Amino acid sequence: MIDACTTAHLVVTLDLSSAGVAAGTSLIPLDFTNVGATTCRLAGFAFVTFATSRSGSQVGAAATADRSVAAKTLLLGAGQTGHLWLKIVQAANLPTSQCRPQTVAGLRVRLPGQASAIFVAHQFMTCAKRVHGTDILTVEPFQAGRAHSGTAQ
Repeated sequence: MIDACTTAHLVVTLDLSSAGVAAGTSLIPLDFTNVGATTCRLAGFAFVTFATSRSGSQVGAAATADRSVAAKTLLLGAGQTGHLWLKIVQAANLPTSQCRPQTVAGLRVRLPGQASAIFVAHQFMTCAKRVHGTDILTVEPFQAGRAHSGTAQ
């Protein structure tokens, strides 16, 4: 049996070159590269939140899992990369009083079944308050390889 990937196995990066924008939503892939010496397994959905810093507080609600995309189990050999897509609603498009816009320092990403998280530094504007009926941050399941620009795949 191949063990689940852990934070020690992976380097996580934002792939801004493949990012896109559609109807007030940014689509940004996160790449997960296995820097370990052995194959590991990724499955399901990552737990993703906005954070004020590596050890700082969470801002807004955690990402909602997009279950319209089928989750698969990926085996990542040493040096191989998988990805997932994040959908981020642009806070500037929402009423300030409902959203309470706040700039954050990055994302905290936790793998399924893992207690520790990986911090990915990048400034985002998000909502500090939950906006009724709107998922500010949505995460898709892991997919094989690097993301393809403009495809959300």
